[in-house]
Formats: sequence, structure tokens, C-alpha cells
Amino acid sequence: MNRLGKWLGLMVLLLSPLLAAEEFDLAYYQAQFDSGNRQQQIQAAGSLEWAGLGDEVLFDSVAEQLERVTSESNSKANQEHGAWLLKALGFSGNDKYRPLLEKYSQKPYPKKLRKYAKQGLTLLTQHQKWNPIINDVSGFDPTQPLKVNRLANMMKSDELELQRIAAKRVHFEHLYPDYLLQTLAQQLQRRVPEMDDGKLTIDTYAWMAKALAGSAESAYRPVVEEIAASAPNKKLRKYAKKYLNYY
Repeated sequence: MNRLGKWLGLMVLLLSPLLAAEEFDLAYYQAQFDSGNRQQQIQAAGSLEWAGLGDEVLFDSVAEQLERVTSESNSKANQEHGAWLLKALGFSGNDKYRPLLEKYSQKPYPKKLRKYAKQGLTLLTQHQKWNPIINDVSGFDPTQPLKVNRLANMMKSDELELQRIAAKRVHFEHLYPDYLLQTLAQQLQRRVPEMDDGKLTIDTYAWMAKALAGSAESAYRPVVEEIAASAPNKKLRKYAKKYLNYY
């Protein structure tokens, strides 16, 4: 083997699996929970909320990490780590993990773990319905990354909570590819004129308008202006007017 070949082989061996896997695909998450550190696993656990994954091999790894972390000590750091792993199991939408969550929701586990185990049980029920929507490949654009496609699926769904979660991700992470902005604009134009006055409806469309305006892309300003001028709900009109300050 020549020197270049040896060098390339060495790089393959040294390359971390956390970098080798495409971010947000199954291999990425498997690598995180198999060999990632505490902070990497916490970050991965949080983003599973919009990954739409339920693979048992992956979540078996999460469960193993949970049992390991919580058996080591009741330190504040381990409880924080365990709490996120419990939420991650909820994001699986897989009833296989319900008994484990139920176990952690009871004494003698610390109060923080019991709290997040109960949240995990609620999330488990929600994600049984949500995960097939999030990860429905029939709606994917092959030119877009997985994360963008999944967020777009959430926006296009009829689940208000999913729409709101997606809008918050766009806003807080400053995710402004035109594909997501177009999806936000189209959904707002279609849904707002027929909206009801429910609290969740108002909050969801406010977040979607905020995410769109936060991009500061002038092409989408007319959409926010239209909501500010003629949305059926007064509170939403007020929010949209405020978001025009992003431009």
C-alpha cells in the first residue's frame, strides 16, 4: 500500500463515528448514544423530539445508557443526564419502553427522575401518533437535509403542537433555508384565514409568523403584513405587527 493509501486508512480509523454519520439520521443518533459523552447525548436526546425515529436498536441503547447513568450515582449531573434520556425514550413512541418509564416514575428514584419519567410517558403517547408524520419520507424533498424535511413535515401536518415545535426550532436555531420559509409562508396563508380562537391555535400561528419574520427575508414580509392587517384573531394581529420589527 502506498503512503497516501496508508494515510487514508488511518484517517478512516481515527474518524469519529459522530462525524461520519449524517446529522439527524439513525446512524448519527446510534453513534451518539453508543460512544458520545454526556453533553452530546443530552443534545441528541433533545433533538429526537423532531427526528420521528422509533428504531428499537437505537432506543435500546438509550435505555442501556439510562440504567448505567442512574446506577452510578445520584449526582446532579447524572440526574440531568438521566432526565434527558427518559425524555428520549418518550420520543420513541414505542410502547416497549413504557414499563421502564413507569418504573422510573415511582420511588425510590429521585424526584427529578420521577418527574421526567412521567413526562416521558406523556411524550410516548404523543409520539406514537407524531413520529409517522415527522418521518414520512413521501413528503421529503430529496434536495433537502433530513432535519429540514422533518421540520417541513411537522409544519404541513394537521397537528398544531407539531407545527409549533417546528416553528420554535426554526426561530431558536435560525434555520432559514428557503424551503422552510416557503413552507411556513404557505401554511400561514392557508390556515390563518380559517383559524379558530383557541389558545393553542393562536400561539402556534404566532410562532410560525415569528419564525418567518425572524429570517428578515423581505420576500416574506407581505405574508406577515397580511396577518397583522387581517388575521381573524386580534391577538395574532398584534403579534404579527410586532414581528414586523424584524425587517
